[in-house]
Amino acid sequence: MKKVKSTSDPESSPPRDEHGEHNEDSDLVLTALELTDDISGTLKCILENLKKLDTIKSAVKKIEGSLDKLEERTAKLEELEKTAREDIDNLKTNHTLIEKKQEEDKKALDKKIKGIEGKIAELKVKEGKIDQTSKDLNTKDLYLEAYSRRENIKFNNIPEAPSPRNGLEDTEEVLRSFLEKQLGYLDASSVEIQRVHRLGRKKEGGGARPILARFLRYKDCEKIFTLGSRLRGTNFQMFKDLPQELVTRRREEMDTFKKAKRNNIPVSFYQIATRLTICKRETLASWPGAGHLMEQTSRKPFLRPFFFLLFTTLELKTFLRHF
Repeated sequence: MKKVKSTSDPESSPPRDEHGEHNEDSDLVLTALELTDDISGTLKCILENLKKLDTIKSAVKKIEGSLDKLEERTAKLEELEKTAREDIDNLKTNHTLIEKKQEEDKKALDKKIKGIEGKIAELKVKEGKIDQTSKDLNTKDLYLEAYSRRENIKFNNIPEAPSPRNGLEDTEEVLRSFLEKQLGYLDASSVEIQRVHRLGRKKEGGGARPILARFLRYKDCEKIFTLGSRLRGTNFQMFKDLPQELVTRRREEMDTFKKAKRNNIPVSFYQIATRLTICKRETLASWPGAGHLMEQTSRKPFLRPFFFLLFTTLELKTFLRHF
């Protein structure tokens, strides 16, 4: 506010009348004017401040609106947080239950696996027994087949002699002639032959087909085989009619068989052995020191009688196992 000028100021002193005294009315007017100016300035300041207050109020209202929205969002976030915490707690509870269930299932599964493994072990044992039984049955079947074919003899490279009348061959007569002329078998004409025939179909330029003969008595077969040395140096061959599996087994044993022969160890193929096709060879193969023994017998001939007695005893045990 403007200060009121002092009445003692000569410059601002009111005009004096002609007698030199102040005019009181003029002072009052001047004072009122000055007060009016001061009040007008004050009102202007007040109005300006009021305008600023309106702006502040408007800003405050905006802030209050923002705060209300913020409170709403905060409330929503708190609600979401609460819901999220509840969901997390539920998830933790479910996770605990799942872990417990998994542990129980794992224990049950382990128990089942152990049971299955036990059954598998039992099945393997049974399978082994079945395999062994199958092998034993196969061996017995092979033994019976070999036994039933022991009267059979196969002859190779005997020329075919078709009859000029009908072009057919009398195979039995051809075989008897071979036994008499080539083998020198004295009973060739009287030996009883159950059946005799050529094997396979005749092919042009294919050579003579083998002859398979079945004799009535096994003793006749043995006599014929004792004459087999007379075929050395010829193209003729004579074999026992053995099953193919038995032939394969004997071929597998042939190297050791020949080695034993070279070392003068008595060894031979048993006629119808199927479990181990070479009786004395079986003893040799089943004994861990067989190779060392054969080397010793070749270096120290004086040991041969002892090993001959040993192998003969073991051969008898091997022979009895087949019956």
